[in-house]
Amino acid sequence: MKYQFDLLPEEYKSTPRDYFGMSLALILVIVAFISIGVKSSELNAKVRDKVSERDSKINVLQGKYDVISGEKPKKDVNKVKRKIEFINKNLDTPGTDAVAFLTSFEACVPDGIIIRDLTPKKLTDLKVPFTVNGEASTIQDILEFNNRLQNSNKFIAHLKSNNSAVISDRIIQNFVLEFHYKGL
Repeated sequence: MKYQFDLLPEEYKSTPRDYFGMSLALILVIVAFISIGVKSSELNAKVRDKVSERDSKINVLQGKYDVISGEKPKKDVNKVKRKIEFINKNLDTPGTDAVAFLTSFEACVPDGIIIRDLTPKKLTDLKVPFTVNGEASTIQDILEFNNRLQNSNKFIAHLKSNNSAVISDRIIQNFVLEFHYKGL
C-alpha cells in the first residue's frame, strides 16, 4: 500500500490559481508562435516577390541576349575561356624556330642601337651566318650589343667593321656585325 503525505498548509494550495497561470503561459506561447509565423510568412512573401522580380529581369535580359547573338552566354564564356587558356599555354612557347630566333635577337638589341638591315632576309635556314648593319650613338652601345649576343648563349657574334659619320652635327657609329644562331 502506498501512502502519500502532503505537508503544505492549505493556504499554499491553490489549485485554481495554478491552472490559471499555466493556461495564461500556454496562451502567451501560442500567441508568440503565431506572431512569429505571421512575421516570417510576411518576410518570405517579400523575399519571394523580390526573387521573382529579379528572375523576370534576368529572363528579359537573357531573352534579349539570345535574340541578339543566338547563343547562350555560357557558350560564349566557355569559348573565351578556351581562347585565353590557349593563349596562356602558347604565350611563352614560340611557334617556329624563326620566331624563337627573332625573339632572342630582339631581346639582345640595346636601346641605343638602330638596326638598318639584317641579311639574309629569308629565315628558312637559320644555320647560315647573319649580318646586321646598323647605327649606334657610341661605340659602347655597339660593344654592349655584341656582348649581349655572346652572353645570350644563342648566338656567336663578332664585329666586322665600325666607322664614324657626322649627320646633322651629331657623330654616329655605323657598324656591321656578323653572327651565327646556335638555337635553343
